[in-house]
Amino acid sequence: MPTAPPKSSTPTKSKSTAPAVLFVDDEPAMLELAGDILGREIKNFRLLRAASIAEAKRLIEREKNNLSLVLLDLQLPDGRGADLMSVIRAKAPAAGVVVISGQADVAESVQVFRNGAIDFIAKPFSAEQLVDRVKNALQHQHRVVRTERRLVRLKSAVRKLNSARHMVSKKVDVLCNDLIGAYGELARQFEDVRVGEDFRKTINASKDLEQMLCHAMDWMLRKSGYTNIAIYLASDDASFELGAYMKYTIPGSKSLTDALKLGIVEQAAQDQFVSYVEPEIADHLTAAELEHVHGNGVMAVNAAYLGESLGVIVMFRDGKTPFTQDDAAMLKSVAPLFAQSLTTLAKTGPVNGSADDAEEDPVDNVIDEPDDASDSLLDQLFNPDPEDKPKGNSNGESKNPKNKGKKKDDPADWWKRGDDSPY
Repeated sequence: MPTAPPKSSTPTKSKSTAPAVLFVDDEPAMLELAGDILGREIKNFRLLRAASIAEAKRLIEREKNNLSLVLLDLQLPDGRGADLMSVIRAKAPAAGVVVISGQADVAESVQVFRNGAIDFIAKPFSAEQLVDRVKNALQHQHRVVRTERRLVRLKSAVRKLNSARHMVSKKVDVLCNDLIGAYGELARQFEDVRVGEDFRKTINASKDLEQMLCHAMDWMLRKSGYTNIAIYLASDDASFELGAYMKYTIPGSKSLTDALKLGIVEQAAQDQFVSYVEPEIADHLTAAELEHVHGNGVMAVNAAYLGESLGVIVMFRDGKTPFTQDDAAMLKSVAPLFAQSLTTLAKTGPVNGSADDAEEDPVDNVIDEPDDASDSLLDQLFNPDPEDKPKGNSNGESKNPKNKGKKKDDPADWWKRGDDSPY
């Protein structure tokens, strides 16, 4: 008849956090022997003893955070020790299990190893065998626990790294988008500068207003393609008068130019830039304008200098070939340069050679000169002060021998001469 284990072998409560080894066996002599041997040979560990599955469960629950090893007999009075394996795995997953048994069959031994046992000690065994196997098991379990802790730290580091990577990736995406936007804006600005300089060179080479208008429209045709162009210049009564008109598909009849003058020209002077396409064009243009430009795309820009409107440029063509954003950007970029050129011509008047040009009959696409009584910008440009005209001999010829002979035609004056379009 087995005797009860010593009462001191199962302390009711332990406040120590030192690693613990639990010996589960229903033989008091085995528990006492294990306590003497392991307590003397295994340092820095607390030895806990249980004689039944129920008692083992209580100790496992209490010491689940400190349990390092369980020595488990398979034959216990209240059940099979193998049944305790699932409790250990659930409550103290860091604890290793060494199975002790003298009657276990092969199937049961295989099952306990499948459930996570790290060693098997067959009874009877010597003290030396017990100590060696327990030390080996503790070392093995220490390595396992250390590896698992490293894995936990590694997984945590990986999660933090992934989180940081996602954050960095988002910031990089935002930065790249900002850079792309900045480079795009910079490219547009450079393009505006390049277009502006090209336009400036073209109109600055003009000898008089008529040629400047001709060259400006020729340049805009080359940039935007076939289109109708009307240029209105400011008059002294705060209104606008037609300065030039270039036909592509719609003749520049007086009814058309007057309708544009009272409609989209006034809108552009007020709003700086307007652009309409079908079907919205019907909501913005007058009935008189729609009689001529229905089905067309229209855009107009105000040419202002120092806040004063000096002219309006209007372009329109069939809506099947709509104006692009590049066309709108081009028109906006040349408008201030066009206005600046108007002020320059108004101040300086025609240069040498313009007197001869004035003798040529303007083509039908250019409006007749205003009355001499007008003191508007148109009057200053078409009728400059006589004192600003170049001096010549009594026959009106220039005294400069270099100006003698026939002038060389400018290719951009094809429109002014009435030649066929080079496009």
